[in-house]
Amino acid sequence: MAEKVRQYHKGFWYHVYARGLQEVPLFVSDDERIWFIEKIDEVFIRRQIKLGALSLMGTHYHMLLKMGPVSLDKALNGLHMTYSHVNKKRARCGPLFRSRPGADIILNDSYLQQLVSYIHYNAVKAGLVRKPCNYKWHTDEIYRTGKWKHGSLQCWEFPPYFKDRDRTKIYKDLMEEEVDCPDSRRGYIGAKNEWDKIQRRNNSRKERFLDRRNRKTMEEIAGVKAKEGNITVKILKRRGRSQPVANMRQEAMVEMYEQGYGPTEIGEYFNRSKSTVMHAINRKK
Repeated sequence: MAEKVRQYHKGFWYHVYARGLQEVPLFVSDDERIWFIEKIDEVFIRRQIKLGALSLMGTHYHMLLKMGPVSLDKALNGLHMTYSHVNKKRARCGPLFRSRPGADIILNDSYLQQLVSYIHYNAVKAGLVRKPCNYKWHTDEIYRTGKWKHGSLQCWEFPPYFKDRDRTKIYKDLMEEEVDCPDSRRGYIGAKNEWDKIQRRNNSRKERFLDRRNRKTMEEIAGVKAKEGNITVKILKRRGRSQPVANMRQEAMVEMYEQGYGPTEIGEYFNRSKSTVMHAINRKK
């Protein structure tokens, strides 16, 4: 079977999972589970990743994660490398994890409820407990009580649908019945048209990146515009009330945007806000 397509986007939630190599136990004691939880919090705080659900089984784990500014695969690889030091305690050699972790992007928030339930029902499906509330190595307790016996998780964030005052009732109603994991055979959880939308956005970014190879620098664009107005770049960037200078600056902003520079970096160049840049671009349209 072909490998799933993996894409990592800031602000999206992911269903993340990993297994031990040849079913080697990832956790053989409570101490190892606690250590892994500590490493999760340490790595995710540093990488600005949010944890929305967790289940630590014997040979594998499941997590619901919201990606921050750092690509999720880098953060997870760092977590696995850090935890693999448990090999020394066990006096074993070789890889601990079977392969890099699976990470299925969730394109529709409605699937988050289903995944929270699926993750917390893992211990029941494995025959370890009869009810999710009886298993202590997943985050069911946080959803029911807002607390966790294993300490605080600073990286914790309730996903959509569980952020209001009724989240406990919503969760308990949700957990009345076991659910299956949403279909993620293609590497994403959601509708095909939602996936196509992300693909189009990625292609647009690639095209803009390729266009940047032969583009003018911002300094060159500002220099040409300043020369046309018989002023210096310093004056062009200076804050002032001169309308002719403001018009030239806006023209330079528009040209920079057309060359592939982003509104934020253009604003930083002129010491203006992103909204000021977008105003100049929208005026040109």
